[in-house]
Amino acid sequence: HASALGGVVALRQPISNEQIGDIVHKYVRAFTEGERDSFDELLDENAVLFADNARAQPRAALLQVLRVRYQQHAQEYRAIHEDIARLDRIERWSSDDLGPLTDPPRPPEMRKGDVLVRVPLDPQLSPSTGEPLFRSTLTLLLRRGADRVLRIAGVGESDGR
Repeated sequence: HASALGGVVALRQPISNEQIGDIVHKYVRAFTEGERDSFDELLDENAVLFADNARAQPRAALLQVLRVRYQQHAQEYRAIHEDIARLDRIERWSSDDLGPLTDPPRPPEMRKGDVLVRVPLDPQLSPSTGEPLFRSTLTLLLRRGADRVLRIAGVGESDGR
């Protein structure tokens, strides 16, 4: 959006559902195909882990959680061969769509141009421990970097909305 009085305006193509689906698939494949190093490439330099207590943890903690989670269940993740992301049911919001009283509320880390998405996942449980390998809802905050590449600026998984 821009005013006609503003002169020359650079327009950015909005983030498409296909781009969102690509990021979601890369996130899931990092687990199911054992591509732990791709977490570094997927995450924005300021990426956070959305915690249940509404306090975000920094990128280093997020990477540690993802790596430990993978290491604990590496064999079980590799046994998942089906597409568990329900991309036909993506919910998405721009920063203008969200505020402190909306559902979901705007994350404090969200910037203008970012997109917050919720993607239902087919829950996956560990056959040996019964622990969730993936929870039922993946929430991602997506941001284009200075290099114009779409990356994850925030990630959380939960059961329910």
